[in-house]
Amino acid sequence: MDKRTLLAFVLIGVIIISWPRISQRFFLTEEQRKALESQKIAAARRQDEPPSSVAQHSPTVTPKIEAFAPLETQEFGPRNIPFENDLLHGEISTKGAVIVDLRLKNFYRAVDSKVERIEEVSLIPPDAEGFTLSFDEGNGMVDTSELQFLPDKEGLYQEGQITFVSHLGSEKRIEKQFAVERGKYLLGTTIRLVGFNPKTKVKVGWKGGIASNEPNQKEDLRYTKVCTYMGQELENFDSHKVETKRQLNKTLLSGRLGWMGVRSKYFLVALIPADGREGEVTIWGEEGESSRSYEFFFQSSLVGGQVENSLYLGPIEYPRLKQYGIGMEKIMDWGWPIIRSFAKLFFWIFLYLHRVIPNYGVVLIIFSILIKLVVYPLTKKSYIATARMQQLQPQIAALQAKYKNDRQKVSAETMKLYKEQHVNPAGGCLPMLLQMPIFFALFNLLRTTIELRQAGFVFWLQDLSQPDPYYVLPLLMGATMFIQQKMTMKDPKQKAMVYLMPAFLTFMFLKFASGLVLYWTMFNILSALQQWLIERKGQSSPAAEAVSLPSKHGKRS
Repeated sequence: MDKRTLLAFVLIGVIIISWPRISQRFFLTEEQRKALESQKIAAARRQDEPPSSVAQHSPTVTPKIEAFAPLETQEFGPRNIPFENDLLHGEISTKGAVIVDLRLKNFYRAVDSKVERIEEVSLIPPDAEGFTLSFDEGNGMVDTSELQFLPDKEGLYQEGQITFVSHLGSEKRIEKQFAVERGKYLLGTTIRLVGFNPKTKVKVGWKGGIASNEPNQKEDLRYTKVCTYMGQELENFDSHKVETKRQLNKTLLSGRLGWMGVRSKYFLVALIPADGREGEVTIWGEEGESSRSYEFFFQSSLVGGQVENSLYLGPIEYPRLKQYGIGMEKIMDWGWPIIRSFAKLFFWIFLYLHRVIPNYGVVLIIFSILIKLVVYPLTKKSYIATARMQQLQPQIAALQAKYKNDRQKVSAETMKLYKEQHVNPAGGCLPMLLQMPIFFALFNLLRTTIELRQAGFVFWLQDLSQPDPYYVLPLLMGATMFIQQKMTMKDPKQKAMVYLMPAFLTFMFLKFASGLVLYWTMFNILSALQQWLIERKGQSSPAAEAVSLPSKHGKRS
């Protein structure tokens, strides 16, 4: 046990032992004193229990309930109150008025490569608590998760609002109101503290992180992290990148919060202050064997006796997030700025094509054709430049034999030959380099866009966001690349690359999303077809190029 944990146990023990007398003397009403006396046995039993692991790691400095111990003695049977609209449904517990279940109607869990639309996506892990509440009137932070909140109705359906109320005595009460609208993944919330000091601090948060709903849980966890958007800047907090015990416990400086939340690969739970108000953000996280648990909190002041927030509980869909105008769309990781520009352009083309063609596999094929048409001039120059370089190989070999003991002379004569024949030695590489931003943009786009999640193509390909379960596409991609390499490389010295590159990329693409492999396979086929057409027209064949290349005296041979 480390010193910090031991100190926490000591402080908690001292507070548990001493607080009942202090509270009876200074804070309790006569009614509360009688209630406390009647429940001493239950309170003593709880004092003997060790604190929970969550309490040990909680970023809150003061204990959770001890600052208002009498509230902890409430005994009741909690109930779950349902709420829903056309996109989501869930349950709110009367214990703490926290969200304990949240499911998305239009998205389903993926167990393996087979898409069975049975179990809906659940965003809340077991034992997690969504939208917790603590308050501080100046005597320490008090957690309300053990309080009973009574709802004003037995459910919330499609549109409207529901209010949970907890009466604390002394004309004090806490109200937590939730509102839903049709067609939105937003849950509006309003917290009212009636009878409290106007300077009371309020802390709202989310405990337990976000559930994984993907068959490749390890990959999903790589994307799982807490994100904050403060001062027009997005910052990520990942427990995996913390060296010490894989634990994250960081309190940010006060600032104006646009939003904060926890994400997985395809889904997001975010807290959005209604007015972008200033406050203090606290984040805690820990990585387990097969999970990542996060908690995040936002502390701010009351405004007119209340605080208003919204909760976004839904998919990471770029158009939907962008429409809120608070920078939530920046959670999309599309790479460096130049790559990001290409990715956004391709994304909108991608969506437009899908409006016309409902099959994303067909969309990818047409998309690859469009991209090939765009880069056709570049690849054509690359093919022709490569062919010209291959034609000069005998002459370059002769120069190397003639000046084999003088490397500088070989270099000078080789460059002179390039100049005489109007050949650019970088002509074959430069056009390919210009295509790299396009490739990386498509790589980032196709591996993370939720539009491909559980989108089928044909037969065995039921989910283009997952690897091909039978490795048909990766093997086909490797075969098409081998054919392309065979057509391109004429130099005997590069013969090994004809076999090594396809084999290497085939192995690498085995675990890539089948949508990305489908695109790359089609691109290989189109590239081989393009080269065949160029050679057929005589634009890169040795005989034709020998005629077209200028001689040393500037005349054609």
